[in-house]
Amino acid sequence: MKFRFLPFLLLPMLGMAQSNSNGEVPLGGNTYSEKQPFEIKRNASFNLDEIKVRWKKAALENCPGVPCPSFTVPGPVTNIVVTPLPSAASVAFKPPANNGGSPITGYIVTATPTTSAPAKRKSSATITAEGKESPILVKGLTSGVNYIFSVVATNAAGGSPSTATPNPVTPCSTLNTAGDPSSEPTVVVNTGFVEISILTKGATGIGTPTGLPLGVRAKWEDQIFITGEPSEVGIFNYSIPLTGGCGDVKASGKITVTKAPDITVPNAPVEVIATAGNGFVSVAFKAPANNGGSEILDYTVTSNPDNIFVTGNSSPIKLEDLSNGTPYTFTVVARNAVGPSLPSLASSPVTPLTPACPISQINDKEGNTYKLVSIGTQCWMQENLRVTKYNDGTEIPLNTSGGQQGGEGQETWSALKTGAYCVYGNQPKTESNFENYGYLYNWYAAKGVYATGPGPVESKNICPEKMHVPSVQEWNILKNYLGGEDQAGGKMKSTSLWITSSTDNNASGFSALPGGFRVFNSGSFGALGYYAVFQSSTADPFGFPDVFILENSNSNLRFSGAYEKSVGASVRCLYTQN
Repeated sequence: MKFRFLPFLLLPMLGMAQSNSNGEVPLGGNTYSEKQPFEIKRNASFNLDEIKVRWKKAALENCPGVPCPSFTVPGPVTNIVVTPLPSAASVAFKPPANNGGSPITGYIVTATPTTSAPAKRKSSATITAEGKESPILVKGLTSGVNYIFSVVATNAAGGSPSTATPNPVTPCSTLNTAGDPSSEPTVVVNTGFVEISILTKGATGIGTPTGLPLGVRAKWEDQIFITGEPSEVGIFNYSIPLTGGCGDVKASGKITVTKAPDITVPNAPVEVIATAGNGFVSVAFKAPANNGGSEILDYTVTSNPDNIFVTGNSSPIKLEDLSNGTPYTFTVVARNAVGPSLPSLASSPVTPLTPACPISQINDKEGNTYKLVSIGTQCWMQENLRVTKYNDGTEIPLNTSGGQQGGEGQETWSALKTGAYCVYGNQPKTESNFENYGYLYNWYAAKGVYATGPGPVESKNICPEKMHVPSVQEWNILKNYLGGEDQAGGKMKSTSLWITSSTDNNASGFSALPGGFRVFNSGSFGALGYYAVFQSSTADPFGFPDVFILENSNSNLRFSGAYEKSVGASVRCLYTQN
C-alpha cells in the first residue's frame, strides 16, 4: 500500500463535521472562529471551510509545484543466523536491501516454539525482542525447546515481510567452553613445533580457523590439536570457532614465527683427547659451542701421520689399522648443512702398542673370573676384586661390625691391624652392593698382612696368580698415560652407576665403579655412587697408605695420603709383567 503524505487527506474526515449557523464547527463544546489562532484544542469548535483552506495551503507549501514523495514498508531482511545460548539466542541478520524510501526504525524478532525434531518439546510462549541493529538477543527462552525465529524490519510505513529461519534452533542449557592452549610457541619459520592442544567442553567440532600462519592447521579429535610447519614470519593471533553444543565460543592463542638465523659452518670441536690401544686409537672430543645455526651432521677424525680418517656421529670415534709403536696426533672437523668446520687443535701424541695383557681374563683362588684390559704398557683388572682368600688359600676375615651404617654399636673395623673385608652397608653377598661393587678391603688386606707378631710377618698376595696390588708408582704410570690428574678419571669411570657424572667416557676401558669407602676412624660407610676409592700396596714414611680417588663431579684421578690403614676401599689388580 502506498501513502501520499498530504495534509488534505484529512479533508474527507473533516467534511463529516456539521457547521452551525455562524459557520463554526462545534468540537466537544468549544468552537473555532477566524478570530482565533489556528490550533486544535480539546473541546474546541472549528470553521470547516477555514480548515479546508488552511490544509490546502499547507499542502502547497510542503510540496510546491511537485507531487509529494511516497514510501512503502521495507523489504525483507536476509541471511538470518541464530546462535543458541543458555535460555536465549543471538539472532544476526542482514538489513533489507530496500528500506521502502523511509529509514529503518527498528527490528522485531519473534521466537515461535515448535515440536519439530530434535527436541520434540513445545512451550506455549511466543517471545519477541526488539532492537535497532543486528544482532538482537532474545531472552527468556526454554532450554531444550525448538524455536523458529523470524525477523521484521520497520519504518514509518509499517513492518516488512517476515523472514524466518528454515530450520528450528534449540537453546541450550550449558555454554561451550574452550581452555587455554597447551603452549604459545615461538618457532623458526619452516620448522615444526610441539603439537598444541586445547581442551573444550560442550562442542562437537570446529569451524574454519582464522589467524593461523600458512602451513599450520587445526583438527578436531574430541579436543583441538594444532600442528604444522609455519611458512611465514610474524605474530599470529588465531581464533577457532567451536561448533555444536551451545554459544558463539572461539578458542584462541598465539604463535610467533621468527626468521631463520643466518647459517654458517660450525666452529671446530674442542678438547680432543686420544687414547691408544693395540693398533687403534679412541679419540674423544667436545662438540663446538657454535654449530653455525644448523645441526651438526657428523664429525671426521684424521690422524697425523698417515692421514687416516674416520667419520662418525658422536664422540668418541675409533681409528683402527694404526701402526703400533708410531706416535700419532689427531684433529677433528665438524660438518653441518653448510659445510665442514676448520680442524680442531691437535691432540697430544699417543702411541698404539701391542696389548699389555697376554690373556683376556683371569680367575682368582675361589674361581671368580675377571676381565682384563690393556691400558698403555699395563694390564689391569677391569672389575673390582671380590675374593675372600689370599691366593695361597688363607682366609681373609669378614668384618660386619657397626651395623648397616658401619659405625654403630660395637664397631671394630677401625681398630683392626690385619687384613679384613666387608660389603658396603654390611649387606649380604646376595644383594646389589656386592653384585655391583665387590668387596671393600682395608689396606692390611691389600698389602697381605694376615697376622701380627713380635717379628716380621710374611705378607700374602690377595690378587690372582701373576697379578698384584699396584704400587703408587704404577698408579702414576696409569694416570700419566691417560693425560694426567685432570683428565685420567674421566677416561677411567664407567658410564653407569655414577650419580650426575656427565664428563665420563671410559675411553681407557678401566670401568671404575663408585663403590664408596669405609671410614678409617669410625667404620662408617660413605659416598656410594659418588666416589671410587682404590688401595695401593704402598704407604708413606709416616704409615699412611697411598689411595687413589675418582669423584662424580670431575674428571680427576686424585692421589691421597690422608687416610689410615683401616680405610676400606676397592682393589684392582695389575698384571705382573716378566
